[in-house]
Amino acid sequence: MMKIELISPKLLPEQRRVWNITEFTSLVFGVPRYSPPSLALLTLAALTPPDVEVEIIEENIEEIDFDKPVDLVGITFNTFLAGQAYKTADEFRKRGVTVVLGGIHAS
Repeated sequence: MMKIELISPKLLPEQRRVWNITEFTSLVFGVPRYSPPSLALLTLAALTPPDVEVEIIEENIEEIDFDKPVDLVGITFNTFLAGQAYKTADEFRKRGVTVVLGGIHAS
């Protein structure tokens, strides 16, 4: 069975001052604005054939296990998360895993 891991990268410490992770609100200029989590990974998981095992990792909530055996990794990200996404992709590529980048920045 093919195993796919879909990842949403974590915010870096300097970005955590601007975003409230638990409420997904922007704290820019002191005005809270609602910013929902991306539905991209949920949509991809729902469209994946049933004979493929899919796991979604929200890195702000749980750590990535780079040594877990997976066949393919998909990472979605905005421009402000590009650095973290590239580091995550590089770690998987070092282990010989194929990585696909998506999201507004990659597009």
